[in-house]
Amino acid sequence: MKAIHLTIIALTVSLSLVSCSPVHQRPSVAVNPQSISNQAGHIDFENDLMPVFTKFGCNAGACHGAAAGRGGFKLSLFGGNPQADYEAIVRQLAGRRINLKHPEESLVILKPTAQIRHGGRQVLDEDGEGVQLLLNWVKQGARYETQRHLERVEISPRAHIVEELGAPIQLRAIAHFSDGTTKDVTRWTVFSPEDVSAVEVDRHTAISKVRRRGRHIVVARYLDTVVPIAFIAPLTDSGIDLAAEPRHNFIDDEILKLLSTLQLPVSPPADDATFLRRAALDLTGRLPDTDAITRFLADPNPKKRQALVDALLDSDEFNEYWTLQLAKLLRIRSQDRDKRGALACHQWLSQQINDGVGYDELARSVLLATGDSHQIGPANFYRTVDGPREQAEFMSELFMGARLRCANCHNHPLDRWTQDDYHGLAAIFAKIDGGQVVKVKPSGAVIHPATRESAVLRIPGERFLSPGVSDGRAE
Repeated sequence: MKAIHLTIIALTVSLSLVSCSPVHQRPSVAVNPQSISNQAGHIDFENDLMPVFTKFGCNAGACHGAAAGRGGFKLSLFGGNPQADYEAIVRQLAGRRINLKHPEESLVILKPTAQIRHGGRQVLDEDGEGVQLLLNWVKQGARYETQRHLERVEISPRAHIVEELGAPIQLRAIAHFSDGTTKDVTRWTVFSPEDVSAVEVDRHTAISKVRRRGRHIVVARYLDTVVPIAFIAPLTDSGIDLAAEPRHNFIDDEILKLLSTLQLPVSPPADDATFLRRAALDLTGRLPDTDAITRFLADPNPKKRQALVDALLDSDEFNEYWTLQLAKLLRIRSQDRDKRGALACHQWLSQQINDGVGYDELARSVLLATGDSHQIGPANFYRTVDGPREQAEFMSELFMGARLRCANCHNHPLDRWTQDDYHGLAAIFAKIDGGQVVKVKPSGAVIHPATRESAVLRIPGERFLSPGVSDGRAE
């Protein structure tokens, strides 16, 4: 179980780190309509117009991107479903939102420019670039035609060390498309600071300014791509040289790297009493008793700390504590009038800890489990929640460190997960019968709300599974 404890430490450290390097500031972005789209050429609804709706908040949750829309007009949240948005704009309301004969009189232009009553007030300037794109698109016939799709967006800087609070930092976004072309889309990218009191971003120029020391995140969104940007303003102005600090393993390397970035000195080693208390709480969840404290403080052995950790890892208290911790993560509890399954799972977890089984093997055993849950402990994983969608949400939180639940009704607004990811994973678990005897059910399926058809089995963020796969858990 030493491996498990070290894994916990490594994961905790790695999640807190950001690799940063200074980035030279660039001049402010000049708005050039030709850099966004060839105004005299073809206007692409998906790649040219959808960013306009997102930039000005038309498809945000507080406006037409709400679950029920606004004022009888609904758009997909942050443009997650361009085809549905096209239907809403061009086909719904008897086509009144588009006026092909008099394009400038189209509701899709009159409303956001507040030329007629608009509940969201004016969001577009009549002579602005967004209106010009809309107008040209309507003049071209308001068609849904796209000859390329977005492959990725490069945001710069992705990580930046702030040398002076309040200094301007130019953000830039470059879109890469499937036809090999690139485009500067900074003008149409939404940059949202997590803490607006710590970081300011000018929505027109994309110039940011960090106002407070610490680590701050700005989320960049273009079409369905979401990219985090990390700003680090060192906590002190004094230079810190940690080159001479001892390094015993890669964890020390990462900690010292972060401390150097933040310009923080290394904390002094804990004294014996503090070390004993922390180690006992971390490994057994219990405070050491008076006798244990007296013995440890009086022990002259220079390696007594290593000996203490080894003794705690081998103790029954360690096994009990981490059995409880893992059971809580797996949400194991007694079912109605049925405690045998929970007992079997607790006994199985205790044995895994006792045998020093790694997290990878433990996770594989849980995900692939079948059989009588009263006898097969890990099979109780499939009795914890009701339904394949709930199982997909639970699995994503437990094993992926992500929350897929927002992708049930629409693509995730703050992450890369799509409805295909959510319902594709749910489709995998739909083929598992989670009764007392857990078994594969090849006929199981879930309906994808966008297609109204059975969802295709999918590994989230990766790939769809072939039609012949009856149990996608191994994949």
